[in-house]
Amino acid sequence: MLGFIPTQGNTNRLKLLPKSKQHIFLGHDNSSKSIKYYNSQTRNVLTSRNFIFPRQLPEKEATPKPILLNTSPACPREGERVEELLGQLENNLGKWQHETNEIEEEIGRRKLQTDQLSISQ
Repeated sequence: MLGFIPTQGNTNRLKLLPKSKQHIFLGHDNSSKSIKYYNSQTRNVLTSRNFIFPRQLPEKEATPKPILLNTSPACPREGERVEELLGQLENNLGKWQHETNEIEEEIGRRKLQTDQLSISQ
């Protein structure tokens, strides 16, 4: 049977470290209200009055699934892909200038049409 015993002797425990460790229950101590347990790290049989037996033990520990993260930087570092990005910016700038030229030509044509309609009326 397994039980949990609070960590002993470690007064500088960090906030996120566990407060107890799992040990193997061996039995009750005859002279007091404490229990005997086996510490597998130190390979000793110890006694303690502070113990907790879980009502239901997990059958199998679940292994967490790995999380894959995209670690590419949001902006390039010095010397990385600078020429490629500059080329993309120049292409986009050329497309935008072409589109604005087409829009200005269309506006000019429509002005001519409205001027011709207003003259003919």
